[in-house]
Amino acid sequence: MKIKLAILISLLSVNLLMGADEGKSVYYKKCVSCHGSNGEKKALGVSKALNTLDKEEITNALVGYTKGTYGGKYKKLKTGMARTLSEDDISAVTVYIQTLKAQQ
Repeated sequence: MKIKLAILISLLSVNLLMGADEGKSVYYKKCVSCHGSNGEKKALGVSKALNTLDKEEITNALVGYTKGTYGGKYKKLKTGMARTLSEDDISAVTVYIQTLKAQQ
């Protein structure tokens, strides 16, 4: 039983790391200039630091931006950037941002 659990954990870890690698590419193309290399910056001085958000908050924001149903003062700017993201991109960048928490 312990071996099966260890294998399952290893497989999940590999999947997360693969998602994080793909997400890093998306993050550096779309997010880093405003949010910083570790997700530590408040974009345009108004957003929350990404490395403080949980997975659900990030996903909800990105999906909302793609649909134009989420956001405040800079909604149009962020919506334009998010609309180019696929569902896979959103999942991958969300996983990557979760890895930034350790770098706070």
